[in-house]
Formats: sequence, C-alpha cells, structure tokens
Amino acid sequence: MEVLVQAVICCAKGITDKSGEEQVKKPRHAAISGNMLKVRNYIMYVAQDIKYRTYQGKAIDHTTGAVALQPNTLRADVIDKLIWLMSQVTVDDQIRAQRFSNLVAQGREMEDAGYRDIITDTTLSDDDRQTLADVYKKHAQRHLIRPMSLDIAIYLSAIHARDGVRLPPHRAVWIWKQVCEGARIPYPDVDPRDGIISDIPDAVMAIPESNVPYPSMHEFDFLSSTDAQGCELDSTQFQLRMPVRDAKYFLTGDDKQYVKGLSNTDTITVQGIGQSTWTHKLRLNPLDNAPALKFSKRPVKKVSRKNGGFKVTERGRTSLDSPSFSLRANTPNLAANLLVDIPLYYYEHNREEQLGIDADADVLTGYGIDKEGIENWLQFGGLESAMDAHHKAVAVRERHDKSIYFYGGVGAFQHYARYGVLSLNKSAISNTKRILQRTSYFNRLGLFALDDDAILALSERTAKNDSFALNELCNTQRPQDLPLKAVLAMPAYRSYKANVLIGIRKARNEKRAELKSQYQSVVRGLQNRDCGFAVSHLHEMKARILSQYQHAFEGLTYAKTLVDNGITGFDGSDYRQIIKIQQGVISYIRAFFTDEAMMLRLFDNGLHDALFNDAFNRIRLLKAGEAIIGELNDLEADTYLALTKRVQNSAVFTTKEDILIHNNMIHQLTDVRHKSTPLAAQKALNLKASVSATKLVW
Repeated sequence: MEVLVQAVICCAKGITDKSGEEQVKKPRHAAISGNMLKVRNYIMYVAQDIKYRTYQGKAIDHTTGAVALQPNTLRADVIDKLIWLMSQVTVDDQIRAQRFSNLVAQGREMEDAGYRDIITDTTLSDDDRQTLADVYKKHAQRHLIRPMSLDIAIYLSAIHARDGVRLPPHRAVWIWKQVCEGARIPYPDVDPRDGIISDIPDAVMAIPESNVPYPSMHEFDFLSSTDAQGCELDSTQFQLRMPVRDAKYFLTGDDKQYVKGLSNTDTITVQGIGQSTWTHKLRLNPLDNAPALKFSKRPVKKVSRKNGGFKVTERGRTSLDSPSFSLRANTPNLAANLLVDIPLYYYEHNREEQLGIDADADVLTGYGIDKEGIENWLQFGGLESAMDAHHKAVAVRERHDKSIYFYGGVGAFQHYARYGVLSLNKSAISNTKRILQRTSYFNRLGLFALDDDAILALSERTAKNDSFALNELCNTQRPQDLPLKAVLAMPAYRSYKANVLIGIRKARNEKRAELKSQYQSVVRGLQNRDCGFAVSHLHEMKARILSQYQHAFEGLTYAKTLVDNGITGFDGSDYRQIIKIQQGVISYIRAFFTDEAMMLRLFDNGLHDALFNDAFNRIRLLKAGEAIIGELNDLEADTYLALTKRVQNSAVFTTKEDILIHNNMIHQLTDVRHKSTPLAAQKALNLKASVSATKLVW
C-alpha cells in the first residue's frame, strides 16, 4: 500500500518532497514514481521564478482603457514542456504496468527491478517481505500515474485558445498524440532548492489607441468575424426592452396586439431598434443620493483563552477599495440626482455576432468532456482537422518568426464545442463569452505579440519617465504596427492616470456648473411664469436629432419605394421591418413637438401647471413645436429632392439601396413626406383665437 500511495500522490506543499526523495533511492519506488518526482521537482523549480512567466493581460482600467499585464501565467514554452512531461509520465507508467503484467503472466517478475528489490531486501522479515511483494505484484500491474489523458489534452487545448495562451492551436492534443506514438523529451533533473523565488513586480500597463473598438462590459456576446478567425458565427438582431408608451409608435396594424392589455409603464422586447440618450428632464427637487464609495469589509478574528476558556472575538475592519480599475466618468453625481434621461430610438442595422455554442443542461460543473462526443470527433475527422490546423500554424510561425509560441486564436475552442466534445452549462456559456471577448480584444491590441523579456525589464524600472519604444517590445521578426499609445511601467502609468483624472475632474466641474445654471434658469422661469427655458429646450432637442431624423427619412423612403415595387428584402435587410421602425422613429420624434402628453414628459411635474395651464405659455410652447415641425417638413422635402437626384446618378451611389433601385429601373421614389398641419399647431391657432393675447410676441 505504501507503494500505491507514493505512486499517485505528488506533494507540492513544500519546495522539496523529502519523503519522495528518500523513497526513490530504492528501486521499488524509483521504478514507479521516479520520473514523476523529476517532473514535480521541475514544477517547483520554475514555479516562482519570474523569468519563466509571461505577462498576461487580464484586467482593464476602464478609466484609461489601459490593460494590466501581470506575470500570472507560465510562459508558453514552459507550459509546452509541462504538457510533454505530464504526457510522458502517463504513457510511460502505462507501458511499465503492461510490461510488468506480462512478466507476471510469464512468471518472470524477478526481472522487474522494483519487485526484485523487495524480494532481495534482507532488512525485512520473511512475512513482511512476502506481504510487500504481494502488494507490489498486485498493484504494480495497474496504471497508477495518469496526470494526462486525451480528455485533459482536449480541455487544455480549448482553455488555452479561450485564455490567449501563446501556443499553436490544439498543441496539447498534438503533444499527447506524439507521446502516444513514441516521441519523448528528456526528463529534467533539477534541484527545486536551486529555484529562484522572485519578488512579484508591478503590472505593466498597455494603453490602446482611442480608435480600437473597446468592448463594453455589457456586450458579452460581442465577437467580430475577424476575431473569430474563420469560426462559425451566429448572427442575431439586437433586442431592446422598451416601455409600452414608446413601443406604440413602432407597433402598427396587427402588431398592436402585442401591447394589448399592457400599461404604458410595462416593457416589451423589440428587435432591430437601438437606443441612445436624446435629452434630459430636469428635476425641480433633486435627489439626495450621496456618491457611492466602494468599501471592503474584512473581519478581524481573535481567539481568547482567558481563564482557561475558548472564545472567538470578531471586530470589523473597513478600508476604502482603492486604487480601482472601475470607470471614472466625467459626469458628476449631481447629474444622476438632477436629470432623468429621455431616450431616442433608431434603426439598428448591425447584428450581434457570437460564437454558436449551445448550453448543455446535463453539465453540472461548468465544463465537461463528452465521451460520445470524443468518439464522434475521432470518427468523423475531428482529430485530423485539429492536427492540420496545428501543423499549418507551426509552419507559418517557423517560416516567419523562428518560434512557434504565438497565440493561435479562439478557433480551437469553438472546434471542440462544435464537435460536441466540450460541453458547457448555461453559466459557463455566459462566462466563456465574456472571456473570449476579452481575449479577442487583447489579440487585436497585439498584446500576445509582446516580448516577455522586454516587458520584464520594463516592469523592473522605477523612474516615472521610463518606457520602451513599441517596436522594441515585439517578439516577431517582422515589425508590427501595434494599435497602442504606449506601454508603461507602473510609476509612469500612475503619472499618466493622474493627468487623466485631472481632466475628468475638470470636465465634472464644468458639467456641474452647467447643470446648476440650467436649474437656476428653470427656477427663475417658474417664479416669473416665463417659459423661455422650455422653448429653448425644444429647440436644443431639435438640433440634436436633425441628422438622425434625415437618416430615418432616407431609410423610410428607400424601404417604402422598394416594397411598393415588390422588393421586400435584400442582403439581410427586411424592408417591411425597416418601414415600421423608421416610421416609428419619425413618429416618436415628431410627437415631442406635437403631442402635449409627450411634451409633459420633458418637464418636471412641478412645471406642468406653469407651462400648460397658463394660456400664454401653452400657446408659446405649441407654437414653438409648430415651428420645429415646419423645419422637419422642410428637411423632408430637401432630403426627398436630394434622394431623387441621387438615384439618377450612379456616380454618387452610397448605399446598396441606391444600386438596387437603379438596377430595377425604379424611376420614381415613393413620397412619404408630411404635408398636413399638425394637430397641436391647430390647437394653438384655436387657442390663440379664444384668448386675449393681442400683445403676445410670437
């Protein structure tokens, strides 16, 4: 039994495994666990030496966009070697067990060094010698050491692709296959006591260019086709939760059934619509919510044995969670207390691209390896496909960069998921998409092409102005134009971020002063019963949506023209849906200038009486809305004329609809312009006639 315990346990608690080292001095132990001890010693030898580690990006400072590169992962060549060694000890022990089993079957077990060592041990009594020999004979025929398997190799290949480890795709599977076919590397012979215990240096901060797409923490499904590197992607329309009172502008005809029986404050999910902030409603009575401060609360426990008793006392310890990588916005806390967002909707033609990985309800621990999936993978060309991808990646790297240790993309992860080899439960799906998004973003930044030695040297610098030229940081033979502003050691980055925070603080102060000025203007208008601030607010809203209104009108005109001529869709665009959405966008915008109920949404309840129950103010507001609607009508007329000219001149085509209309010889665009006098404007005229307002300045 002693042999069995030694064979299956690899102690990594201490620097050295003293009992293991003593045991392998005897052939009975060395025959089984000698190589495993060598691997264990190598792991401890490299574990804490900084030169065996790579600076892997994991965290993002959302205030500056900088990525923290930290030495929290072994280098790719070290991981590569460990996979070789783990595979070797597994296969070698399987060979040893089979060889000994054959010797036992032939009655030649004395040819085994371990068994012979026991039988010839004169320090044991006859009974002990026979008992130990019987235990050895029974258990040494079994495969005892198995830290690696095909299942584990597949899992490692998938996780390396997910996390951005700089190995060729399917590397672990390739190594396992090589070892099973007889390939070997020498077992290391190192003393773990000679290993270096390095101090962990500060992170190195890589600052991306501002034009690099920066995925939001809420966009977990984001993964562009470039990042996927040939993987299959699922493409779906964006979905938006919208209050019923706004959705009514987009749901016409039979679609009204979806909001039947719902209140205005209920929400429904709509597709193909995006949302941004149009303007704000200003509260007369601001909220009194203090800025949120992040605290970490740690209990401090002490054990009291006073008077021979035993009592655990606990007191709280609170400290500010700083420094933080969370977003420091330039919007002051006053904005959250004073303003209420008014949304603006638009047609979202882009689609969400995500890896097509379906959740497996039977997987309980996040990730699982499906045995039937492996059989199908082996039977239907999965292994050959994986090995081909590996060989091509290695050939390209050896030809261009003289090293194979470069990140191979996320394709390997999806490969195993598509074949059903790798199964994920619902929770793991969400987490995996988030990790894949982060890995793809870091890959676009070129962080997996940075030279570890150069980054290590940079991390150990202490002067604030120390930095490298970016071309000194790449480990490729060919120069790369990395989309990075700089790569800074932590002292230099702290100065950089301090300047950023100063700018944020300045912007907050300016915004705070602007908000206070707006608030005072509203209060004065309320006191004087002057609606000038409200009229100005309407005109500011109009100025913000002119380009979007024009874009919606263009989309509606083209879509209606195509549908009227029998073309309902092209290249992924459904023109019937576009008509509904663009009509909804236009109706929603115009409603704020024609519908008194919508106008009321723009102002605090405390202003409603002064603005809409005062005849003069009401007329003035409705008249301002009429003027804005007139401007929007003029914009429609100008846009319609420009579109009519554009479809007749192929030299100025800018959209696929231009080409579609031209190729189908459609000579007349459908006229969707508004021509009638708005109802609110008519109300204003009627109200003007019914009140004594002869001195009112329009």
